Amino acid sequence: MREPTTAQSTVLAVVLVALALGTALAPVGAGSTGDARPSGPAEAVASTAATAPNASLVARYPADGSMVERTVVSADAVARVGEPTNDSRTGAWTVTLTLTDDGATDFTDALVETGFADHPRACPPTDGRNDDGYCLLLVVDGDAVDSFSLAPGLAQDVRSGAFADDPRLRLLAENRSEARAVWRGFLAENGTPTADGTNDGTDDGGVGAAAGGDADEDGDDSTGATPGFSATAALGAMLAATVVAARRRH
Repeated sequence: MREPTTAQSTVLAVVLVALALGTALAPVGAGSTGDARPSGPAEAVASTAATAPNASLVARYPADGSMVERTVVSADAVARVGEPTNDSRTGAWTVTLTLTDDGATDFTDALVETGFADHPRACPPTDGRNDDGYCLLLVVDGDAVDSFSLAPGLAQDVRSGAFADDPRLRLLAENRSEARAVWRGFLAENGTPTADGTNDGTDDGGVGAAAGGDADEDGDDSTGATPGFSATAALGAMLAATVVAARRRH
């Protein structure tokens, strides 16, 4: 059994969720129960993050007989980084990224121009860089530590341009230390983390498809026991617009 790299052990079970206006929420295994609402304003505090942001999201896809990589979200495309917050209802730790206008445009254009948005759920299970299919890679310190498959809801929002109306992305981690590692990687000079890193559960913006489960467009969860993620990570509300984790068990 291959031992995970330091980066892989640091950043574990990270799931990306697009918080689009009007996206319906539902508990795991249930139907839609309401509309997503943005959280309240965050209070700025002193940052202990690294001075040079080093995380990015990279699209990896086939083109001209080979696999091509294109950065779709870099640290300088992030207007605001929220400090890791904990949802008291689910125990999930999340980091919310708000893209700049240019960052949202570049993200949307890249996925449309490459045809990526036309291939939801097309990332094969992988420990790192995929040899086929369409994967979004979370790259930290140059290492691909997670791969994600674009879910139909987010693909539709990208194609329609709806994502640019509210370009927030939420990353989900199993614990605070893993979430802070991602936060440090993306933190830009103008990041404004929250004061205490907690969430009292009143933010109905929701958390992501934890445990790598597929969040269907109606908000239903088809998670089951997904390899590579713990059962605890499967807790949480589901959003239709998700990027679904596609990692193999180590």
